Amino acid sequence: MLRLPLTRGSRGRDQRGASAVEFAIVMTVLFMLLFGVVQFGIAYNRAQGLEAAAREGARSASIGSTYTQILARVREAQSMFTPADVGIVTTPATSGTQRPCQIAGVGGTVTVQAIVPENSAYAIAIPLWGKRQIRYTALGVFRCERGTP
Repeated sequence: MLRLPLTRGSRGRDQRGASAVEFAIVMTVLFMLLFGVVQFGIAYNRAQGLEAAAREGARSASIGSTYTQILARVREAQSMFTPADVGIVTTPATSGTQRPCQIAGVGGTVTVQAIVPENSAYAIAIPLWGKRQIRYTALGVFRCERGTP
């Protein structure tokens, strides 16, 4: 049987098809990377905002604020979460109208930990990778300037 050599035109079409397949594979990976960078950037921004809010709460505690005032200050200072989702834990442990610096004393340290539990609203979502939920925590530490305002 006689075989005819391939002409340039038919070889070029074969290459164009291969290029389209390679392009589809490479673009899938690049889109995953692009969406990953954007999602991790958003998560990092949330973490930094919560860190600033925890420091603001600790600063408020250091001048004699009550637990309720500290919680309100932390929720007001952050901007990337629903305020009701943000909780705090103080050290020394307090609640309600208690003042952490009244317990620690002037010169003692007060710690405010801001916590946002895992929530699907704050998850990282990357196409072809899925959705991953994150528990955000941040810590603020200040020295008590006064026990009561």
